[in-house]
Amino acid sequence: RVGDVCREALLSARLLEVRGRLQRQDGVTHIIARRLRDRTALLGTLLTRSRDFH
Repeated sequence: RVGDVCREALLSARLLEVRGRLQRQDGVTHIIARRLRDRTALLGTLLTRSRDFH
């Protein structure tokens, strides 16, 4: 199982890359993961926009 193989990334990542497919059925969406990668190191490089709701 992916969760067993990628357990450290699954439990500790602040930013997680998930490869796999989406499954939609009866109004429910599931993520069927094939691979998980810890992408926490990229957090400082992401561009963000201000979202001022006031």
